[in-house]
Amino acid sequence: MKSGTDIYTESDEKYVNLKIEGKIAFIQFSNPEKRNALNSRLCREMSCAVRKCRQAGITAIIITARGNDMVWSSGLDISEFYENTAAQTATRQAAKKNIKLRDPVAEDMPLPVLLKEIEEYPGIVTAMIHGSVWGGAAELVAACDLAYGDMTAAFAVTPAKIGLPYSCKGLLRFINKIGLAATKELFYTAAPVSAAHAGETGLLTWLAETSDFNILKKLTFEKVLHISKLSMAVIKSLKKEFRLFETKELSEKDLLQFADIRKETFASGDFEKGVTAFLNKTTPDF
Repeated sequence: MKSGTDIYTESDEKYVNLKIEGKIAFIQFSNPEKRNALNSRLCREMSCAVRKCRQAGITAIIITARGNDMVWSSGLDISEFYENTAAQTATRQAAKKNIKLRDPVAEDMPLPVLLKEIEEYPGIVTAMIHGSVWGGAAELVAACDLAYGDMTAAFAVTPAKIGLPYSCKGLLRFINKIGLAATKELFYTAAPVSAAHAGETGLLTWLAETSDFNILKKLTFEKVLHISKLSMAVIKSLKKEFRLFETKELSEKDLLQFADIRKETFASGDFEKGVTAFLNKTTPDF
């Protein structure tokens, strides 16, 4: 792994491309066929890229999609919600049968593991957003330290559309980022939020008044380049201090209560109805 003023690039048909320029790393989604869905492979490759940046002492990471992608990320890959591989590949037919589904936001699943890697990264992680952001990808943005976007950015958090009870840590992540009222709006409505509104709530920390990806990239790089020259020791201490100001961790009693609430929601059957409807391109009858 090169660092300093060297340029390091890694791709080789991966779902995630890693490029390092000096103290700045670009982690780019590269799975346009699936609209950069956060499937297991992409999340694991991204976690690996974040760990490589940590080992190289990279001060700042920029997470981005390609310039011609109008979907930044479509969120979790619903075809992976089945417990066995055969079911994952036979999506629509499998959805018509009673095949057991798994919890895609359980703590040991690839996306929650990735989110923890991002939050615990010692430098600054910035999401650079051109295009729409769906479901679990919005939580990825919330896990980043900063989020810069342009006027094409839009956000929708849609677990209510597929009957998925969201994790308590995921909800807490949004509440810490944008507050309780804005979190309720995102989850209750499951409706897209514009770039301007995302800027007002704090989901976007800076909004470029452009729809040109190249302008966004230039402005973001300038901002992050400034950050990359700052003291890593101070950045580390600030991240720890900011975490202390965030909502405190839930008690064991609270976590058990959340687990019971999610179990009850799973038992309703709405998750199976929602996934089946999604894969068959129909509207679920909850």
